Amino acid sequence: MGFLILGSTDIARGAAGDSLGNIAGNTDIFLLNINAAGDSIGSFAYGFTGNDIGSVIKPDQGGGFIIYGTTDKSDPGRLIITCCF
Repeated sequence: MGFLILGSTDIARGAAGDSLGNIAGNTDIFLLNINAAGDSIGSFAYGFTGNDIGSVIKPDQGGGFIIYGTTDKSDPGRLIITCCF
């Protein structure tokens, strides 16, 4: 059994597409997967070039997770991400 920790990061990331990436000082969503001993077994950072903040993690029906949050990029400022480890 493990745990998912939802947070944010302000570390610069290079662009992964036309609108993905992070400028240093802006926030991206950060998800950390740890095992029962507290060891990191995976991490995931996601965001656009502005500020992105994750608020809630919900399991999906496929065994992954959906992250709900906000972003400067989308209209009207809502962001939904599907990911799994």
